[in-house]
Amino acid sequence: RAGEDNADSSPFVAAPIPQSAFPNSLASPSAVAYIMSQKFVEGLPLYRQEASLQRLGFELSRQTMANWMLAGADWLEQITRRMKTRLLQRDVLHADETPLQVLKEEGRKAQTTSYIWLYRSGRDGPPIVLYDYQQTRAAEHPSRYLKGFAGYLHVDGYQVYEKLPGITAVGCWAHARRNFVDALSVLSPMAQKKGDTAA
Repeated sequence: RAGEDNADSSPFVAAPIPQSAFPNSLASPSAVAYIMSQKFVEGLPLYRQEASLQRLGFELSRQTMANWMLAGADWLEQITRRMKTRLLQRDVLHADETPLQVLKEEGRKAQTTSYIWLYRSGRDGPPIVLYDYQQTRAAEHPSRYLKGFAGYLHVDGYQVYEKLPGITAVGCWAHARRNFVDALSVLSPMAQKKGDTAA
């Protein structure tokens, strides 16, 4: 206290405040990560999260949570770009696509089929799993996404993967096994029990 009374300035120095992930907002990175995780990992919609928080005495609207998620998506985009760069440097990848129905997409009926394309690293290094939403199942999508990749690509029998430049498409054992399982399923119960078949 004597130093404060006798000095021209205070001896205390404030550290610079770190840049906020969400300027002018109460949102912290961990709060936004929690909301996103609850929605996309645990499958808990925002309206249910809102109700759950209300039961704890905390008022946080689903509109606010949605806005936080949009802001968080901008940060995640930077991480996704870095992960994709690392993914394309690997020697072995896996790819697949699965149908997806998007209920409210501008210019498209809710019954229209869209696709989520999955790209995953092999066993080397930390696993990288990335998804790419597309409206079609056309060959242009994996060709564009995997541009720069040269190596082995584990896939099912979908022909578009065979035509990707610089990539060696290799079959998936699970898909190869399906035909044998189908062959066994049409045998009589006695023949299945016996087990002495080519399949």
